[in-house]
Amino acid sequence: MKKLENDWQYLSDPVKTILERVDINCKSCEIPIGSLVDIPYFKGVMTLEMALEILNFQDSIDNEGFFATSVENKVLSIEFIKWAI
Repeated sequence: MKKLENDWQYLSDPVKTILERVDINCKSCEIPIGSLVDIPYFKGVMTLEMALEILNFQDSIDNEGFFATSVENKVLSIEFIKWAI
């Protein structure tokens, strides 16, 4: 599969914060779309747009196998694979 160019710099701040939290904690997570996300530096609702942004970033050259994502039944799953930091 060809990697898409979708640099980290173009992600929204909430999406960056969520992905950084997954990386820092080295833990996978499931976030229902429409639910409240309350983590350090971000408190807000996980929108469909944010979930799609995370899904698309999964195929970016900037995601060097750090995580994998999927959406099923309106739940975004982020699987931690390896540390980015």
